[in-house]
Amino acid sequence: MFVSKCFVVSFGLFFGLVAAAPIELPSEQLVKRGPTNAVKPNHMAQAVKVANKIRTNLKTDPDKAVFWSGTRQGKKGPVSVKDDAARFAKQEGKETINMALKKSNIKIPTEQQNPHSTRLWDFASKVWAKEAEGETHAVLGGTVRPASVYNKIEKPELLKNDKVTKLTEHNVDTKGKTVVKGGK
Repeated sequence: MFVSKCFVVSFGLFFGLVAAAPIELPSEQLVKRGPTNAVKPNHMAQAVKVANKIRTNLKTDPDKAVFWSGTRQGKKGPVSVKDDAARFAKQEGKETINMALKKSNIKIPTEQQNPHSTRLWDFASKVWAKEAEGETHAVLGGTVRPASVYNKIEKPELLKNDKVTKLTEHNVDTKGKTVVKGGK
């Protein structure tokens, strides 16, 4: 009887330890914790100021808006197409959101500076897509995440924006163009 009680208690302790052991999870399932993303009282006030500047000052002229998303293969691995989009915009007399933010003197803080940074970028992207008019362009890499800002926010907004008459996607890897809205 004593042996069986000891066995049951030992088994219970062992099982409890196993159940409490760390479980390996993919990094996308892990939650960031700690002081690096700690929200300070001034973060919200700063975010509201930046959002108001975005709402009132982020504008573009008709036929000038250029969007970008994804990566292309660089010499040392995947590279963002941000610079490709800026080059395209300059060559064509257009502007990317980054160029427009700089022109309007709007500085979105980094995530280290303000934990609301990602939401500010999402908001700016939505405003940029709503402000677009006429023919718009998107410079895309060969790899674009389905959950990218372009696919989740900008493209849906452009497709429902009646002021956008044409949306052309340019694939940096294939050099192909696809008209996804409007004329041929």
